[in-house]
Amino acid sequence: MTREEDIKAAIIVTPDMIGYASPETNQAAEDLGEALFFFVDYVESLEPKLERLEAMRLAAAFLKSLPEMCQQNSEVTDYLKELATSLLANPK
Repeated sequence: MTREEDIKAAIIVTPDMIGYASPETNQAAEDLGEALFFFVDYVESLEPKLERLEAMRLAAAFLKSLPEMCQQNSEVTDYLKELATSLLANPK
């Protein structure tokens, strides 16, 4: 692949991202991307034989299952609610 093709292949656009993105939205997306990067690193550390792509797919599958897991664990749901309340009380 050429350098341009590499860059295009690395850009991911979802329907929610189409349109104007504020600086705050851009920062939140950057924060989320960084957190996902570190989570994939963690997944890789659990099973060193995983290739990066496999770890990314596993992390995606895990994240998709999170809402159901949260619903089954009231402590996690309560913690998320506490974090949301804190965020709303102390916006950045």
